[in-house]
This record gives sequence, structure tokens and C-alpha cells, in this order.
Amino acid sequence: MFLSILITLLVVIGVLGMLINVGITGMFLDKVPTGDRAMGLIVPIFVTGIAAIALLLATWLCAGRGGLAWISNTPTVPTLVATVVTLGIGLAAAGALLAWMEMQHEFGRAVPILGLLCSGLVPVTLGVLLLICGWSQPGTLAKVPAMKFAGAALVLGAMTGYGLAAIGVRAWFIQSSQNRQAANAERREFDDKWAKKRAMPTADRIREEFKDMSPEAPLWVFVAHLSEIEDDESRELIIARALQVPDFDNALETTMTDSCHLYRQGCAELIRHAESSRRKVAWAVPLAKSIRVTAEEMELRPAWLTEVSKLNPNPLAHLESLVAAAEALGNPLEVTTALNELQKAIGSLTAGDTRKRAESVLDNWHDRQHTGS
Repeated sequence: MFLSILITLLVVIGVLGMLINVGITGMFLDKVPTGDRAMGLIVPIFVTGIAAIALLLATWLCAGRGGLAWISNTPTVPTLVATVVTLGIGLAAAGALLAWMEMQHEFGRAVPILGLLCSGLVPVTLGVLLLICGWSQPGTLAKVPAMKFAGAALVLGAMTGYGLAAIGVRAWFIQSSQNRQAANAERREFDDKWAKKRAMPTADRIREEFKDMSPEAPLWVFVAHLSEIEDDESRELIIARALQVPDFDNALETTMTDSCHLYRQGCAELIRHAESSRRKVAWAVPLAKSIRVTAEEMELRPAWLTEVSKLNPNPLAHLESLVAAAEALGNPLEVTTALNELQKAIGSLTAGDTRKRAESVLDNWHDRQHTGS
């Protein structure tokens, strides 16, 4: 009795779940939701899975109590056959839902018919059969001809499910192949594009890149690798574009005090190589702050000069850029004070040839100051 009640409960859940999908899809006649509404498709997908599991559990309980013995006298055959058929019916319901969501172009007007059969008629037939088997005494249904006809109809429904699964797998492989081909073509196009760019003179390549760049691009985009540029034409192009950054003076101060060494060095290179007519006395303030940030880092990390990384590939060149920027601005007082602090910080670094070279950079700066005066 308990098993029969449990089977009934599972059948109700399974069949009701399948019929809910019929209602959600408007008998598979509604348009598939798109955009934000497409998130709602998770509901019929989830409901289909729960319904299929409920029907499968009901099938196993029926087989366990002997209600499917009419299929065969061999003990394990009814369970095996019923499992295969029920799984096929679950696949049929899922396949009909997939056909409605993704394969309208292939099934066309057959989608509503397929949906009503696979999510309506066949699951209801299975549910009725399971209820009969769940409440009948084992062995009493073997001589009822209607059971064989109902079973044959369910087998056809299961075959439809496996057929839809095969179609879905085939479509997946075709789509995957097309995606791979598209990705390969896109990659080849990208490689060809960059090969052409790499073959271009540096200045021409920079011009091309700037064409696609947003007017709101931040300053660090332009100065990040400015210290690596060697030819004057390319450097002038980058500096000219960098100076067009909105609210440049504030951007310069923010970027020159950033934790990224490349940004700070790039800003120093901008000040160093900018046309004298475009340099501003006000740039001395962010430059002094940048120098002090570097000095503070040295005091915290004695190995600063040897901590080479992608963000600070040449610490010694970083110091040279700061000194050169100071000289380009005419060594204003606040910058000179900051460089003196930097010189003291260098003295706290780990001793060695690298520190000696760093000290010589500041010593030479002092010598030039005295010579100039």
C-alpha cells in the first residue's frame, strides 16, 4: 500500500511537471523569450528534469513490487526495459523543449505537435500505466492485451526521445565544428592583422592604434611603455596624444604617484621629452611627489634596485628618467629637495655595484647643477 501511494505521488509530480511545460510554452506555440526574459527558460528546463526523475523513480518502484512483470517473466528484464523506455520518454520531453527553444528552423511547424506528444500525451500515458501497475496485484496484468498496446506506444515515444537526442548531439557537434572554424578564422585574421602591424614602422603602427582609441583613454595607456620607445617620431606622437588626455594635469599627478613603476617612469619620460613650449612649471609638483614615492619604496625595500619585474624592468633607468625630468623642468626647488631625499634613500639600499651606479646618477646630477651654476 505504501509503495502504491509513493508511486502515485511520483507519477503526479512527473506528469504534472510535463503538463506545466505545455502551459509555460503555450502548447509550444508561443515565441521563445529573448533578452532578459530568456532567463525564464530555466523554469521549463528545471521542471523537465524533476518530472523525468520522478517518473523514473516511479518506474523503478513499480518494477520493484512486481507491477511490470507483464513485460517479461525474466526477473531483470522488466526493470531494464522500463528504465530504457522511461529514460527515452524523458529525453523526448527534453528534446521537444530544446526543439522549441533552439531548433525552430529545423522542425518548423512540427514543434507544437512534437511538444504535445512528447510532453503531453506520452508522459500521461506512462503515468496512467504506472498507476495501473502500481495498484494492481503482481501477475494480474500479463493477460491484459491493452498493456501490450500501451507499452508499444511508450516504446515509440522512447524511440522518438532517443532520436531527438541523436539529432541534438549531431547539432551540437556541427555547432562545435562551426565554432572552432569561426574561432580559427578569427585567430588567423587577428594574427594576420598583428603581423601586418608588426611589419609597419613603429610610428605608423602607433598612428593606426590611436585611430581606434577612445578620446577618454586614461594617461597610463600612453605612458606605460614610453620609456621603451627609442625613435623620436614615435615618442613625439605618443606625447602629443597623451597631452590630449582630459584634465591632463590631474591625470599626471595621479599617474605619477601610482604604485606601478612603469606609469611613473613613463610620466617622467613625458616631462623629459615634451617640447619646452608645452612643459608647465606646475608639473614640478607631481614630479616631486613621484620622486618621494620612489624614495619611500627604497627605504622600505633595501633590494629595490634589483627587484626587476615586468612593472619595473629597469630600476636604474627609472632613476635616470626622474633626474632627466627634473633637469627638463629646470630643477625647481621642490624637485631638487625631493631628489636630495632620494639620494639619501639610495644610501640605505643594499650595497653593491648597482647601488654605486644609482649613486653616480645622483652625483652626476649634482655635478651638472654646480657646473651650470
